[in-house]
Amino acid sequence: MIGGQPRPRPRETIQRVGLDPVDWGGSEREEIKKHVAAFKAHQVCFMNEHEEFAVSVLRSMRQRSPCNVALKRLPESR
Repeated sequence: MIGGQPRPRPRETIQRVGLDPVDWGGSEREEIKKHVAAFKAHQVCFMNEHEEFAVSVLRSMRQRSPCNVALKRLPESR
C-alpha cells in the first residue's frame, strides 16, 4: 500500500494458443441420433411398464371392491 491506497496490479498478458478441433471419429449428428434412439426405446419400455402397473392396480382394486360401481365402469386392459 502506498499512502493508504492499494498498489495497482500489473496487467498480465496471456497468449492464446490456437488448438485444432478434436476429431471424435464420427459426426455429431450420428451420435445424437444414437442417443435419441436409445432414449425413445427406453421411453417405450417405461410406458409399457407404467401401463402394466396401472392395469394391475385397477384390477386389484376391482377385486377388493366388488360393490363399487364406479370402479366396475373403468375400461379393461387392452
